[in-house]
Amino acid sequence: MLCTPDLEILEVDGGDYAGMALLGVGVRSDVKRYLECADGVGLTTRSKLSRNGSYFTPSGREPGWLGRTLMADVEYHNLGVKVVYRLGDKVARAYALKGEERILGEELHRIVNDTMPGIVSPSGMEAMIDISDECIGLATTDGKASAEELLGDPDRFIRRDGRRNWNALGERITLLLTEPLAMPTDAYGLILGTTWQGQTAHIASTVVDPGWQGRLVLEVATHGDPTTINEKPRLLLAFYRATPSESLG
Repeated sequence: MLCTPDLEILEVDGGDYAGMALLGVGVRSDVKRYLECADGVGLTTRSKLSRNGSYFTPSGREPGWLGRTLMADVEYHNLGVKVVYRLGDKVARAYALKGEERILGEELHRIVNDTMPGIVSPSGMEAMIDISDECIGLATTDGKASAEELLGDPDRFIRRDGRRNWNALGERITLLLTEPLAMPTDAYGLILGTTWQGQTAHIASTVVDPGWQGRLVLEVATHGDPTTINEKPRLLLAFYRATPSESLG
């Protein structure tokens, strides 16, 4: 698995809450070949934006190439802070993976036992990461912020309110905080969602980089009546071997 450098906005058209954008990033020729032969290619929003309820999704059109520049038509959504995007803002990355790179079996159990606060799922395919009871959320605001401001100060609109009451979730965006974890230096994490399947959907910041340490902020959009959610979830996290750059070419 690998990730491209940040994609930047080349064109943008829309309002405070939704719109369209064209993203692009230049890559090396060996990275382009990897992307072209990967089993799956996806888009991951920068976490500093998505934790504020702002995220990007593919428009439905396949990404294309202009030479070695990857071009992607996307939709943007602002479910929390109203974000103003400008040309050149670096807002997302593309990732690519191959099925044989997925970490399973004894190696998965070793990673989870050594560095993860949680357990391997009953399917044996991913980890189930523990969520903290610490309560965080989005502050109420009618103002706007530029993407540059949020990338520089992502916690500007985040409030911390002690301990969470799992029987009283009433916000459109629910922020969850994992217990501290440490990624191996040779593996990516791919967020698959939470155990609140059917009631919530993880917003599109899905990649955890090799060597990353700390608490993950999970942005969850509630569907239907969020007050029906009355149990603490777990994060579902798959692991893929990172493709070192020296192995490409």
